[in-house]
This record gives sequence, C-alpha cells and structure tokens, in this order.
Amino acid sequence: MSFRQRESTTPADSVEPPSGRDTFVFSPFSLRTDDVEVPLAEGETTLGRSLECTVVVDGPLVSRRHVVLRVAGDRVSLRDAGSSNGVIVNGVRIQVETVLELFDTFAIGDNVFELIPRSGVARGRTSTEPPPRITRPGRQSAPPTQATVKASAFELLGVVADKALALDRHQEAARLLGSHIQVIHRATVRGEPVEKDVAVAAVTYAFRIAAAARDGSWAERGLEILSRCGLVPAPETVDLLYPIATALQPCHPLLKQYAQAMAKQRDALAPTDRFALKRIEGLERLVALKAP
Repeated sequence: MSFRQRESTTPADSVEPPSGRDTFVFSPFSLRTDDVEVPLAEGETTLGRSLECTVVVDGPLVSRRHVVLRVAGDRVSLRDAGSSNGVIVNGVRIQVETVLELFDTFAIGDNVFELIPRSGVARGRTSTEPPPRITRPGRQSAPPTQATVKASAFELLGVVADKALALDRHQEAARLLGSHIQVIHRATVRGEPVEKDVAVAAVTYAFRIAAAARDGSWAERGLEILSRCGLVPAPETVDLLYPIATALQPCHPLLKQYAQAMAKQRDALAPTDRFALKRIEGLERLVALKAP
C-alpha cells in the first residue's frame, strides 16, 4: 500500500506556498492498517488501486477508485465510490454515505482500516510539503493468531468471500479466509479451547471452499474442527459436500470416525442437529461407495 495526500485549495489562514507546491491542513484523524498510520487531511481522501487515489490499496478485490472519505471539522464520513465489491463498515455492507466514529473499522477487499485519533500533529496544522509517501511493495498482513480470529473476522471478510465464491473465485475466498481457518484448525488439534461461533464459522467456510474448489483437504480441516469441538454443522452446510463425494474419499476414515462418535450422542442432540447428523451419515456412505 502507498500513501499520498493532496489538497488543491490553499486555506485562508495559511502562508502562500512556493510555486508548484500544495498546502495541506491536517485533521485530528488518521487511518490505521496493520502497523501503518495514514494521516487524514481536511476534505476528501480517496482509496483504491489507481495511482491517482490518495491512498493506493493493492488487491484483486479493490476497485480503481473504491472509497471516498470526507473530513469536515470533527465529522468523518465514508461513501462507496461505485466499487465492484462494496465497502464493509463494522461488519455491515453500506449502501449510503456513512458517518464514522472513532475506532470504527471498514474493509475494502481484504484490507481493514480503523479510524483513530491522529498522533503527533496538532489539529489545524498546515504544511507546504505533502506527508511522506509510504510504500510497502508486496505487503503482507500480520498473520492471524487465535487471539485475533474472532467471529467478527469471519463476518467482516466473509461478505467479500461470499461474493468471490458466488463468482466462482474460490482462490480469492481461500486467500481471504484460509489463514483464519488454519489458525482455528491448528488450535483444535493442539487441544486449545475455541469459541463455538468461531469454530462454526471456520467449518462453514472450509466446507464452502472445499465444495467450490472440489478440494477435500479443506473439508478435512473442517471435519477435524467439528470432531475435536464435538459440534454438528447445519444441514445445509453438510449438503455442500455431497457433489464432491469423490474428492472426499481420502478423508473417509475421519468422516466415518466423526459420524460414529457423534452417533453415540444422538439422543442428547437437538432435532436440527440430529437431522444434520443423519445427512453426515448419508454422506459417509456415499463417500464409501465412491472409493476406487
């Protein structure tokens, strides 16, 4: 990501800049993403892939001109600039211009930004030099840990992943959520406690990616999470795997073991879970029939 701030008008109370230079009025706000703080000037800030944007954001799900932020005094608002994949504010896709509060977050593609108080620069400061350009080619986000993988992470990135899956772009969905699923998978394998809603979200997307990619390895991760957490997925989640029964053959022993273990708890399960378990048992038999 690279940062570049420009303001075409000169504030009335500032010194006339030398010829060819712009003058900036810094607001009391910044954007934070990973370990970088991006200061916001009064007026409009644009984010997108185009080099003409104030903040240049890389990523296949980012439009050339994706978001417009407007700072006017103590008010910060955000609107979608007609992007292809939308803007997610605090986990919800916005349809109209939205006012941001401090520490609100918004996501464009798999880039998440947080609105924070600006550090180190007094409100109203002017400058005849633009803030420094920050370039981090090939920037990788800090790898997630179990502490950072919450249900909100799946909600935030899941909206974008859903669209990628709907467009048959399973590679993008795997790139967005794959590391989060793997973190939860590793935690359960190590016997660490995992919140139920986080485990369910990880399993649901693991199965969806498996179905879209016809890749049983994703289903295997989901099954291991279910087995170690003692959970039963929703029936419609299980249904995703029926069309790829042949691809699931390598993980048949795990599927059979899980179905048998959960069957022992059948009487204690809720009716919906009993129905889902019945679908899992049917899937196990189908996978067995597909064996070479």
